[in-house]
Amino acid sequence: MTRNPRFPHTLKIVRVGERNNPFDEPKTEVIYEGECRNYLSDRPSHVGRVLQSDYTISAPLIGVEIKKNDCVIVTDKVRTIEGKVLDSQETNFGTNIYWNRDGN
Repeated sequence: MTRNPRFPHTLKIVRVGERNNPFDEPKTEVIYEGECRNYLSDRPSHVGRVLQSDYTISAPLIGVEIKKNDCVIVTDKVRTIEGKVLDSQETNFGTNIYWNRDGN
């Protein structure tokens, strides 16, 4: 399998559903799993004592609705990072996902 140099990373988008009652596990659904390119959209900043990093993901056209607060899991060449979707946009070149990772 040849890798596309435009999309050197992998992405999984998971949607966590609501619980019917507080004792049930929330239902999760993987809505996308595939290639992407993840990069910092802005410099990291501190909000209080929490570091916030805003990232952008470029991916081939995904073709499903990506909602705010969907969970993204990105694996690059050295690490796996997770965060929440802030917004997304389908373009004629593919899908852009804007997301945030919080860390201490």
